[in-house]
Amino acid sequence: MPLPQAPSPIHYGELDYAGQNLITPKELTTDEVKELVGAFANSVKRAVDAGFDAIELHGAHGYLIHQFYSPKSNTRTDEYGQDKALFGVEVIAAAKKVMLADMPLIVRISAQEYGKDGFDSDYGVEIAK
Repeated sequence: MPLPQAPSPIHYGELDYAGQNLITPKELTTDEVKELVGAFANSVKRAVDAGFDAIELHGAHGYLIHQFYSPKSNTRTDEYGQDKALFGVEVIAAAKKVMLADMPLIVRISAQEYGKDGFDSDYGVEIAK
């Protein structure tokens, strides 16, 4: 069984909102992160081709985009750790390249993390920018 992958190899149980015994994920390589940006673009393109009216990227609630901008789950030392918003910014840019010019793009983010050592709403506002 392949290991789950994440921005950093942090066991989910180490985060205070987990409560389950889960496998520690493998850290994505920088090249794998860049491939994922392309995978997001491909999925957006499929939605556009299927005739959807809008695109929503779920970057909240522990999903991958959220994992990258959260200091709790992203301890990387490459450009994706130095600029925790970079992955989300790249996904948004890649999505816009394959979308119709007048098509709405909705990006859901977590405005703050309520658990121990989670980021506050000021950080959430900076991510939203």
